[in-house]
Amino acid sequence: MNQQNHRRYRSPSRLLAILLMVVASVAVILLSGVWYNTARQPQLTVHGTSTPVEGTRPIPFTQEDAEAYGLEAASRTLDASGTPTGYLLITAATGYRSRIRVQTVFAEDRRTVVSLRVLYQQETEYLGTRITGEEFQAQFAGRLAPLRLWTVPGEGSPVDGLSGSTVSSQAVVKAVNGGYRFLQQHDGL
Repeated sequence: MNQQNHRRYRSPSRLLAILLMVVASVAVILLSGVWYNTARQPQLTVHGTSTPVEGTRPIPFTQEDAEAYGLEAASRTLDASGTPTGYLLITAATGYRSRIRVQTVFAEDRRTVVSLRVLYQQETEYLGTRITGEEFQAQFAGRLAPLRLWTVPGEGSPVDGLSGSTVSSQAVVKAVNGGYRFLQQHDGL
């Protein structure tokens, strides 16, 4: 009986099936990694034209820039041929409960917001955390900086804040405006 069980598990068709399952599993893992990286590739879309961001080139900045503008990282965005297409800035501002980190992509004109993504926040659950929602973030695309909340009088393109989380919404606007001011002060980038 023991030899019979031993032969059953060592049959060539069984080994082939196991080998195929291992190969298929590895292929699925590798392909999902490729799909994930391709799906997350940022796109610059300004006035209906979409340009993939193939790479970035870091922009040096000083500690004074970091403090004055809330700047944490600055880069030029590049297309596949290495031609600059815009600017990618990571800035931060203080929200209601936490420091909010925002990634903003500006067009080549240094004023048009192409996209915005909240990278980090620890705001109040169900209120301030809504700044990470697609609807809130999507409204920034195509706006001309500087920005302001609708409820705040003054100059700038108005954006809708989130009811119940005005401080968090204002921090996102402040972070975007910090990046915009950095670009305006450094026109030789």
